Amino acid sequence: MLDVERVTALGNGPLEDVPDLEAAQAIICLASSELEAFGTGGAANISEITASKAIVNAAPTAENVGV
Repeated sequence: MLDVERVTALGNGPLEDVPDLEAAQAIICLASSELEAFGTGGAANISEITASKAIVNAAPTAENVGV
């Protein structure tokens, strides 16, 4: 189960217990796989609300590591 609070916290800045690059890679992979699953077959692994939180927070998380 995705920890929505941690995903939201990533959008506000780095987490103390997770390296920035690791967090960015994980959130971007999650957002990408959810978009691909939904776009190609209408499938989803997590709820629409949770997926949208991941997608919204992917950009600021990537910016934290200079991507």
